[in-house]
Amino acid sequence: MCDSSHLSFEFITRKSEGVLLYNGPIVPPEPEEIMVSDFISVELERGNPRLLIDFGSGTLELRVKTKKSLDDGEWHRIDIFWDTENVRMIVDFCKSADIQEMEDGTPPEFDDSTCQASGTIPPFNEYLNVNAPLQIGGLYIEHFDPTHYHWQYMPIGKGFDGCIRNLIHNSKLYDLAHPGLSRNSVAGCPQTDEICNQADTTSRCWEHGTCVGSFSEARCQCQPGWTGPSCNLPTTPTSFRPQSYVKFALSFEPDRFSTQIQLRFRTREPHGELFRVSDQHNREYGILEVKESRLHFRYNLNSLRTEERDVWLNSVAVDDGQWHIARVSRYGSAAMLEIDGGEGRRYNETFYFEGHQWLLVDKQEGVYAGGKAEYTGVRTFEVYADFQKGCLDDIRLEGKHLPLPPAMNGTQWGQATMARNLDRNCPSNSPCINVHCTEPFVCVDLWNEYECTCGEGLVLSPDGKGCVDKNECLYFPCRNGGSCVNREPGYRCHCPEGFWGENCELVQEGRTLKLSMGALAAILVCLLIIMSEH
Repeated sequence: MCDSSHLSFEFITRKSEGVLLYNGPIVPPEPEEIMVSDFISVELERGNPRLLIDFGSGTLELRVKTKKSLDDGEWHRIDIFWDTENVRMIVDFCKSADIQEMEDGTPPEFDDSTCQASGTIPPFNEYLNVNAPLQIGGLYIEHFDPTHYHWQYMPIGKGFDGCIRNLIHNSKLYDLAHPGLSRNSVAGCPQTDEICNQADTTSRCWEHGTCVGSFSEARCQCQPGWTGPSCNLPTTPTSFRPQSYVKFALSFEPDRFSTQIQLRFRTREPHGELFRVSDQHNREYGILEVKESRLHFRYNLNSLRTEERDVWLNSVAVDDGQWHIARVSRYGSAAMLEIDGGEGRRYNETFYFEGHQWLLVDKQEGVYAGGKAEYTGVRTFEVYADFQKGCLDDIRLEGKHLPLPPAMNGTQWGQATMARNLDRNCPSNSPCINVHCTEPFVCVDLWNEYECTCGEGLVLSPDGKGCVDKNECLYFPCRNGGSCVNREPGYRCHCPEGFWGENCELVQEGRTLKLSMGALAAILVCLLIIMSEH
């Protein structure tokens, strides 16, 4: 049971009514049973989101009157936060908010009435206690009379016609492909799949990318390390030596309200700046960095004085020499930081809209990778927070690929105008040279470090003196119902129909659930979302 919870999901539809999510009673209470009336419901009503939540002491209703109806055939996201007293619902990261910011020191104005609603839970209960399956896209109800529970507000209960994906509770993503019970629903999203398959570029991006489609258009979103219209071009890493950096000039105007950063990095150093965006005078900034072996994103949106915020991942050391994928999403003063998929301890956020909301990026002088260079003389410079003895790859700003010298000096989105002390690719320093391991162990290059251990596909024997085959199938590598066959060395996945890839991880539109009118998908794991472990 959690003192605080964050639930989010995305949906797409052209229908103005429909249940998106429900968790609560589905049968009448037994005569001698203690009645538990707690529930949560999210639905569309006339194209606007409506949240009902009841801790057992009264129903709170939250509505958001959005500027545009959400039944427009585009993907939308809803975030719901609640603790023991307060509840918030946010639509599309509040990108539709009306913002006014002056440079004369006048306090900024932030009108969130079209994207956020909040309220207080009626006293005196403090927790959401539900002991029923979570239902998505409709309600499975037999002989159920809501009047038994004396709710002040009740769900309308119309079936949802559309698709739902990326259901996340407290940074845990739930796979919607295999519900315990479903009716008139299929995995994937046929409407967006059809759009994806119509164009040659998007129909071929599955192996190294994902087609991101709405009901009207589609594009390829490349996996980290890949680029190109069809995601078929591998990116080239760059090694950063001491006093190294790259300065970019952008060919597009960065969004003031939103900042999206994604990159790959590897290092064995506990400190170093990976990427920064800032205004002309470096008063407003967003900096992704490694500090004390942890990944941080710190940012300041006030050009007159420091109001710095810092989001970091304190449970994950990143100076282990392995490749890591870092992502930053900033919306106004709210920011989300994730690494390597972003589940559990690999995710952190600050999700409040307070104070200044805009970050004005100087697209000619304010974008750096590897540290910010300050010239101390005609030919001398100092790189502050120098990222060294490490590698960067596939830097994206707002989803747009930026070049990394020396392999590439320009893309359609920007040019590398200054670069120092860089090398192509990311080689190790050959630590196994002159290292002799006792048989049967071999020297394994761990990138700038080595270890005498068993070779690929082998593990240490129980007596610690030899190596035996590693049964990778014990770790259930095959996803989406695939069956695992152990081999010496390695393993192989036999994938069910509709899935492919080394681990059966590839499927059109990823983890998405298609729901037709009157459909439902009950995930038969009690407390799946609402009362998962915290």
